[in-house]
This record gives sequence, structure tokens and C-alpha cells, in this order.
Amino acid sequence: MAVYYEKTDEDLNISFPDFSDGEKYFKLVLITPAIFTKGWLPSWIHKDSLEGEHNGIKLKLLTAAIGKPVYVGGFDIKEKKPKPMYRAVSAGSVYFFEILEGGLLNLIRRIESITGGYYENVIFNITGGYKAVIPYMTIMAQINGCDTYYIFEDEKALIKIPKAPLHVNFKEIERNYELLKELENGIGDYPNWRNKNYRRILQTKFHFKKQRESKSEMKNGHLVFDDGNNQNRIFYFEEDSNIYIYKVFTDHSKYESYLNSSSQLDKDKIKKKSKSRRVEKLEKEVNLFFLGEIEKTIIFIKLRTSFIKA
Repeated sequence: MAVYYEKTDEDLNISFPDFSDGEKYFKLVLITPAIFTKGWLPSWIHKDSLEGEHNGIKLKLLTAAIGKPVYVGGFDIKEKKPKPMYRAVSAGSVYFFEILEGGLLNLIRRIESITGGYYENVIFNITGGYKAVIPYMTIMAQINGCDTYYIFEDEKALIKIPKAPLHVNFKEIERNYELLKELENGIGDYPNWRNKNYRRILQTKFHFKKQRESKSEMKNGHLVFDDGNNQNRIFYFEEDSNIYIYKVFTDHSKYESYLNSSSQLDKDKIKKKSKSRRVEKLEKEVNLFFLGEIEKTIIFIKLRTSFIKA
């Protein structure tokens, strides 16, 4: 049987499935023989680490079930000469991948790279693609004030989605840049992160008199600071121009239990057990006094308010 084929330089465009939250594994099944430059291994996978990137998604090849190789060649009737013989991975072969990083985050980065951060003349077409992509692209268009267009399924009408009256406070984003980066990278060591997060709250919120007083409330004989944007509940009192923090909770059930069962506060004991530790503030440094480690919940702090500019 004579077979005619043409060689093409086009890249193999593999579409990935629409993953649900938490899913990071998938199988790639070949339904036809595939010719890779690295033999059985796709060109975008490193032969030693078995990691690579395709369409902006970082992957790791965990395992593969490869059948016997198929040889693709024959005789070129048009050119009247033998065709090159290629060793192909057989149809039915399966590659099992893990997603290391990718999906929508990399898609957003790619769009940002293309636009260079300039969106005045950009139009978003959210037609097609996977369902998870559409809301992300819609939000991105709305935030950047771009026109958005959509064609619903088999309809022919072009729908224009109006711009929402949104205003992004980029100063707030810049102020919380480090925290946003932590969230993007993921939090692996939670006790250490909780320690750092507690210090961040002291540095950026609790130190400021107006913020501290506006977010504090007397509860069952305790003055409790709760800014509503995190899990930290800070128990403290002020005396002789000093601030003493004696309890910090991130677990709500433990916080409620202490609040409902605690005995009368021994302020003299707390003041005697205070220890000094230096914590850097945004504009200057202040003296804090600790007893114990932050992650152990029970903390005594003595803070001289003369160092603070409210």
C-alpha cells in the first residue's frame, strides 16, 4: 500500500483538560503513533529531571507505559525515492503527568507579558476555551477596563459585556505586596508563616494607635484586638504608657474557650515576666518584650508607646 505524507514544522499543540480545584495529575494517551525528537520522550521534557514546560504549564513526568516502537517510512512516489524511516511511539502509549505549576496563573502572566501592562487598546474574547478560563479572563478584563466580547454556544450574535464601575486601589496592593507573594507561592510551613504573619500585624496595624483602638473591643473583661482580616485575636492592656500583650489566638475555638473560662487577669505577673526583643517596624524600630515563642500562643509583650507615631 502506498502512503503519502508531508513533513511539517508545526509544533504539536496538546490541549489540557479543565482541571477542578486540587487536581494536579492527568494522563496523556496517544491515539496515533507519535514521533518525538528524543525518542519516547516529548521534546519539552528534560531527560534527567523528567520535568518541563508546555503551553505555560510546568509538568513532571511520573511514569509512562510505552508499547513497542512503530517504524514509519515507505517510498515517496512523487519524489521517486525512499522516505526517511522514523521510529515512533506506538498508539495506546500512556504518559502520566503531575502539574507542578501552571494553568490560569501562567495564562495571566502570559497576557501581562503580551500587553506589557498597557490595556487601553486591548479587547478580551472569552468565547470558547475551558469553563474555568472564562471567569478569570472576564475579571482580568474588568479590572483593566477592557471591552469583553462573547458568543454563546451555537448562537451567531456577538455579545458585548459592559465594563463594571471598578476601581483598583493599587497602593493597597503595593503595601501588601509581600503577603500577596506568599499567598501566590503557597504556605508550606504554617507555624513559621503564622509567626511571621503575627509580626506583620504588629508592624503594620497594631502599632498605630487609631487602628488599634478602632479594632479593639472589651470582651468578658479582656481588651481584644481583631481587625477582621486575619485569624489573630490579640489580648492586651495599656498601663503607664506601655502596652502589654498577654495572649494571641489563631484558633477560634481555643479563643472562645479562653474567653469564656478565663479567671481574673493578673497584670502584675504579666508585667514582671516581660522580656525585650527588637522587632523592626516599617519606618523605624520599636522595642517589644516577649516571653516564650509566638507559635505557642501564650505571649507577654511590653511595648513602649513613646516609640510609636500614631
